[in-house]
Amino acid sequence: MKFKFTVLLLLICIIGLFADDDLSGTLEKLYGESAKAYLKPAVTGFGAAQNSGWFFKAPQDDLVALDVALRFIVNVATLDGDKTFSVKAPVKLSGEQADMMLSETSLTPAEKDIAKTQLMNGEMDVVVSGPTIIGSNKDKVKVRGEYDGHELTEIELDGTQGLDIPALPLVTPQLTVGTAFGTNLTFRFIPDMEISEDMGDFKYFGFGIQHNPLYWIPDPLPVDVAASYFYQSLKIGSNLESSAWNLGVNASKTVGTIIASVTPFAGLSIGGSNLDVSYNYEISDEEEEKISFDLDGKNDVTLTLGANLRLAVFDLSGEYNISNESNSFSFGLGAGFTF
Repeated sequence: MKFKFTVLLLLICIIGLFADDDLSGTLEKLYGESAKAYLKPAVTGFGAAQNSGWFFKAPQDDLVALDVALRFIVNVATLDGDKTFSVKAPVKLSGEQADMMLSETSLTPAEKDIAKTQLMNGEMDVVVSGPTIIGSNKDKVKVRGEYDGHELTEIELDGTQGLDIPALPLVTPQLTVGTAFGTNLTFRFIPDMEISEDMGDFKYFGFGIQHNPLYWIPDPLPVDVAASYFYQSLKIGSNLESSAWNLGVNASKTVGTIIASVTPFAGLSIGGSNLDVSYNYEISDEEEEKISFDLDGKNDVTLTLGANLRLAVFDLSGEYNISNESNSFSFGLGAGFTF
C-alpha cells in the first residue's frame, strides 16, 4: 500500500507537502534512522504552521460579554533547517543492492557472501546520506559502507530525493467564542471522514483557551492581556499522527468604533510538536517491512506581532512569528461581532 497523505493536504493545505508521490516513494525506500533524518527538518516547521494564527486579540476583562468570531486561517512556516543529512545505521538492502555494493571489492567469495547476508539482514552499519525532505529534488540518497577494512561501492537509492520546498502552508477553520469571566475558547475542527478503506479515517481537532487575569484585578490596564494555551492534533488512519501545543501570554489594544476598528496585538510563547509515522519499507518487490517511529519538533520561544482590522462584522488579520527554528506568518479572514 502506498504511503500517501493526499487527502490530508487537500483538506487543510494549500500546497501538498505530504501529498506528493515523491515523498511516499522516498519513504518507502528509506529504512529507520535514515527516514527519521530525512523528515526531521519538516517537523518543527509543521509545528510552527500549526501553532500560528490562534489569536488576534486578548479577551475582554468582563464577567460576561458576547464575542464570537468564525475565521479561516492561512498559516505559512518557512523551512530553514538542514537540507542534507548523513547517518550511520543498519539498512536492509535487497539482494540486488547488496550485490552492487560488493561488485568492485577485493573480498573473497566467502567474505562477499557474509557481507551480503549482513547487508540484506540489516546487520551492518552503513552511511546513508543525501537530501532531506526540504533539500534538492535533483539529488538522490546514497549508501556507502565498509567491510573488514574494504570499502564498498557507493550506490544510489532510486526514487529518493528532496522536495525542494521553501515553506509549508496550512489552512484551518477556526471558531472563537466568549467571553465569560475574562475567558475565550477557540476551536479548530474538521468532521471525521474516511479517506479510503486502506488508509482509514482522517481526524482533525484543536482547542485553546485565553484568560484575561485583569478580570480579577480592579485597576484596569490600558491594554487587554491574556495567558493562553492551544493544542491540536490530526490523524490519518494508522499512517500519520501529528500534534502541536503552544503556551504563552499575549496583549492587544482595540482602537476605533463598533463599525471600524484596528487591534494591534503581540504575544510571547513556547511551543512544540510531534509527528508519528508508520509506513511499509520496500526491501524488494517481494518483501516489505513495517516501519514506525516518532519525531519531536524543537521546543522554541516565539515572538508574535500582528494586527486585526474589523469593518462591521468582517475581520482581516495578519501576524508574523519570529523564532530561532522556524519563522512563520499567518492571515485570518472571517466574520465576528462583539457586544
